[in-house]
Amino acid sequence: MRKLNYTSQSVQESAQRIGSIIHDLKHFSRYGLSNVKPVALNHIVETALRLTHNNVKRLQLQLSLHPQLPAIKGDELQLQLLLINLIQNACLAMDKIHPLLTIETRIEEGRVYLKVIDNSSGMQPHIQARIREPFFTTRREQGGTWAWAFDHQ
Repeated sequence: MRKLNYTSQSVQESAQRIGSIIHDLKHFSRYGLSNVKPVALNHIVETALRLTHNNVKRLQLQLSLHPQLPAIKGDELQLQLLLINLIQNACLAMDKIHPLLTIETRIEEGRVYLKVIDNSSGMQPHIQARIREPFFTTRREQGGTWAWAFDHQ
């Protein structure tokens, strides 16, 4: 009976997770090219983690979201896609026995920050030199990954 209750609970949790993913994907498809407005960064992180759950479940995740983060101006879809790309790249890059992904939101001196860190060995210098080239990828044989280039101001 105990095993049946555990199985039932597991199925229910999976169904809820699938429902959340479907909701998130529908939300993704509603946006136009640019939709800059106040957005909740923690919500973006939570959505990106739900959408990358199958990649993230094989590693240790340290998540630290500031509980009273103010809204930031941005395009929610583009920020979600950027974070999904960072998470997927981190998951692919970590070939350690104990892969660790850290995602943190915080406020410092009135500014909102998002930090994404993995414990991979990092990029080799010749790859770092090309990282801002449009459509550059080290995974062309596997279909590549989304390309993102942005400048810090």
